[in-house]
Amino acid sequence: MAVQDISIIEQRKMQVISMMTQLYDIDLLEKIETLLLANKKDWWNSISNAEKQAIDMGLSDIEQKRLISHKQVMKEIDERYKDL
Repeated sequence: MAVQDISIIEQRKMQVISMMTQLYDIDLLEKIETLLLANKKDWWNSISNAEKQAIDMGLSDIEQKRLISHKQVMKEIDERYKDL
């Protein structure tokens, strides 16, 4: 997407926001909300299969208690890179 396209989108969004701040019709607000929620994409459907597999592996590791604490990771990093 070109920078110009993003600028136009940002301008349109600001116009819509401005119009919405002046709305006092609850029915129209509910319709807008329903429309926005219906168009909301699930991020899971937009990631690659490799990313999904990595997430599933991480969840499996959590379930199997195969964990390393943040403290332990930081200790290993400090030891590995102590000369930096």
